[in-house]
Order: sequence, then structure tokens, then C-alpha cells
Amino acid sequence: MDRRLIAVVVTVVVVVAASVTAVITFHLHASAPTATQTPTGFPGMLASSSVSSILGGNWSMLANSSGLFEFGNDKVKITFINGTTITKPLGPNNTSNFELLGPSGQSNGGLPAWSAFYLYYWHNASANETYVMLVEIFKTVNSSQANWTLGSVASKYGVTPNESDGLSMIVIRPYAPYYVNYAYVVASYKGGSYVILVVYEGPASYQTLESLTQNVAQQLP
Repeated sequence: MDRRLIAVVVTVVVVVAASVTAVITFHLHASAPTATQTPTGFPGMLASSSVSSILGGNWSMLANSSGLFEFGNDKVKITFINGTTITKPLGPNNTSNFELLGPSGQSNGGLPAWSAFYLYYWHNASANETYVMLVEIFKTVNSSQANWTLGSVASKYGVTPNESDGLSMIVIRPYAPYYVNYAYVVASYKGGSYVILVVYEGPASYQTLESLTQNVAQQLP
């Protein structure tokens, strides 16, 4: 990975922490749910070719930064697409950012059953720009987790979710000048069974990002 791409990836992480996740801030300070909803494979994953078809360009996935978090028995198991597996204990000082929003808008809604995460990038040589997209999917333990999360974002930004094909979806662009090239999608799917989060840096219309989120949702069981 070249230095420019590393810088862009770091920027995405910082923006996620500083912007939308001012409302959606996840923390591992709750007891993990029992792993009764074990996923098969990597749910919600779009092939790089599919992302390229939807967004345009020639997108690639970072296999060493994409994979699956599974929570259970006070541990988190991280399985990366490149085959690496890590298991870590959960505890009050573990702040790896995964607890969903609660009714107060704070990150006290409990951990999901699992979370999938996929990081894509495209270096547009003609424009000398590198675009990055992060897709995260949270399998909720109950629909309240999705309702609290989506409701908090809608309240924060004063928007109404769009309803389409089982998705309740919000697309926003922050007004802060440093984040003008970023867009975010927060969605609830299948009656609150899933929360889908997309963080996108690059040129794309709201309709394109909605289409991408719909395609992610169609890959979910």
C-alpha cells in the first residue's frame, strides 16, 4: 500500500470517529451476547467488481483490513478475509468501538451478535485521487438496537429515513469543511435485524450510495 493510500485510510478512520460516530460511537464495555447467531462466511460482502460496477472506477478490497467480528463468552473473534484469525477478551477497558446506540443516543445499546467490515479503495490515476469506502454491518440482538441507532442519527441531522425494499435508510454529508468530500449511509434492514453503515470518500450521488447499500443488504441472510 502506498503512503497516499495509508494516509487516506487513516483519514477515513479519523472521520468516522469525529463525525457520524459522534452520534454512532461504539464501545466494547458491555457484556457480549451469547454467540447464538453465528454467520456463514462473510455476510454482506460485495465483490470488488460489483462495487466498481455500482460506483464506477476500479475498486479493490483490502483483505487484511476486512472481515468479521464475532462476540460471545466475553471474547471477540476477528476473522480477516486474508485468513488471519485473532481472539481477544472483552472487558471494561476494551474500547474497540462496537456497542450500538441506546435510547439516550449514547453508546449504551449493547453489543451486536456480530459485525462484518469491508474496506475498499480505488486510486484514480487520471485525477491523482484515492477514494476509500468502509462498509460495516451489525447483526442486532433485537430490533431496538437498530431503531435507537437510526432514530438518533435522524434526530441529530434533522432528516427522515427513506423506506425502500425492506431498508430504512439515511444518507448524509457533514457540513464541516474538512469532511465535505465524505458521505455516510446509516440503514436498518429486515425490521431492525441489521444496521448497515457506509462511510464513503469520493464523488457519488445520494442515489448511487442508496443503490450500493441496497446491494449490500441483498447479500445478507
